[in-house]
Amino acid sequence: MKAFGGVVSKVSEPEAPSNNEMQRTSHGQDGGSPLISVLCGRRGSVRETERRWNLAGLDVTRLALSYQVELSMWSRDRALTLVIEGPFEVVRPTGSSVTVTPGTPGTYEPLLSLLHQPVSDFVARENGSCELTFASGTLLRVGPLDRYEAWNTYGEGSLQSAALLCGPGGGRPWGDAAQH
Repeated sequence: MKAFGGVVSKVSEPEAPSNNEMQRTSHGQDGGSPLISVLCGRRGSVRETERRWNLAGLDVTRLALSYQVELSMWSRDRALTLVIEGPFEVVRPTGSSVTVTPGTPGTYEPLLSLLHQPVSDFVARENGSCELTFASGTLLRVGPLDRYEAWNTYGEGSLQSAALLCGPGGGRPWGDAAQH
């Protein structure tokens, strides 16, 4: 374990030419809602593959449906809003899934049961995909779009670092420079 000014990193050395994996946890200003970064690579070449935020204690407090789907989760100390602009999957704990398409009201039914439900975490990946996991095990899975922005998030309080944008074609939604 290595500590760098409030950031705790766990590094595991490879036994063979396999990948290293390092997990970096950075706590918000109030010590809550840690951001976990997963870094992979070979010695001398490490890249960040995903970022994960702990959302325990938050519920979906607002669900807005139009030509985009907006889910807001907030408490007195922190908030996260996920805006989805393209088709995405709702995956139930049983493994069954259904596609929801913003702007197509006939596909919204699976979302209605998610209002006021507790969430557990949000993860953004280097390929531009993201997942919102509910305490029930239900998962919203969003992939990148070729020509348009697929999704974006903005956070407040200790979730301020979750301000992300998945641009056209995917790629790292947090940009090229490491920001914590």
